[in-house]
Amino acid sequence: MTGIGIPPEKRKDLFIPGVGSTTGFSLFFVDEIFELSDMTIQETGEPGTGVRFEISVPAELCRRDLDDT
Repeated sequence: MTGIGIPPEKRKDLFIPGVGSTTGFSLFFVDEIFELSDMTIQETGEPGTGVRFEISVPAELCRRDLDDT
């Protein structure tokens, strides 16, 4: 599904508590959990084409089950 996306100047507000149409934890809570785990999340979509979130996980936190190959 595509949408209008998020303008670059609004991206910094995505992870601030209480910003947006709701007053819940929203992405602030997600960002906090990721930060505690040394992971990051950021919105990298292009305005007019939709929203895209990229999550970075340090290699030492990744686990690969060799039986699934």
